[in-house]
Amino acid sequence: MHPVTICIPTYNQVAYLKPLLQGIATQSLQAQAVIISDDSTTTAVKKLTDQYNNLPIAYHHNSPSCGTPANWNNALQLATTPWVKLMHHDDAFTQTNSLEIMVTAVTNAKADYAFCDTIIINANKNTSKVHTINNLQRCINKPWRLYFGNEIGAPSTLITNHTIALQLPYCINYKWLVDCVYYYQLFTQNKNGVHVKQALISTTDGATHQVTTSCISNYPLILQEQQQFAILINAPKNSLLHKIMQLHLTITKLQIRHQQADGLRKHLLFTGIIMLRRCVKLYLRLT
Repeated sequence: MHPVTICIPTYNQVAYLKPLLQGIATQSLQAQAVIISDDSTTTAVKKLTDQYNNLPIAYHHNSPSCGTPANWNNALQLATTPWVKLMHHDDAFTQTNSLEIMVTAVTNAKADYAFCDTIIINANKNTSKVHTINNLQRCINKPWRLYFGNEIGAPSTLITNHTIALQLPYCINYKWLVDCVYYYQLFTQNKNGVHVKQALISTTDGATHQVTTSCISNYPLILQEQQQFAILINAPKNSLLHKIMQLHLTITKLQIRHQQADGLRKHLLFTGIIMLRRCVKLYLRLT
């Protein structure tokens, strides 16, 4: 079995980190290294990791802090094993053999990376749902689909070889779309991936400490990132794809106006947003 490193970027919370470390300790395939890249302003993470002397933890404190997603890249750059897996500090393994299943799948397929499905746990409602990657090969062959939404899941669904971990960093110019931009670049550069059709990891949604929670209704930020992403994709201007991408931008612009409106105007804007979303969804179903 090929050695694997688990990379964990952390920041000022241990409530979710503790079960992650406990899950790593009970994996049937033990990681050769567990890298903690800590942006914390307190010593809580360091004190917790010191308790797990049964794990091969390499703790690194960043001063000044790297920020998101630079801290992810910092953790990945420290890996040296053939396989590398990023786990956020609020992710977890769902099975004691999750890591073994992923490493076995990617090596048996002679692939360069693998994705698994995800259990998403809502921190506020105490509910969960399974996110299944409907068609990974379609995303790999048509990576522009990620412009319209994350069909894959969180970065913890992914395991890559060491070359990808070192040579393909997460783009620090993005917060909301950072996952989608990374997958777009991965699929554009490398088609050799495999889908493990099991929910082997869980992620947390809606927690107050998460960057995505602060971004979810920040439509000016989302619009800016969508515009940057559109430039990266560079669809031909006369193509239908370009027109649908512009339509997607229009939806976000209307959401900004919807936030500022009231009464009948707010209702009309909401109706317009719903109609345009249906147009985009129809395009995605047909392609």
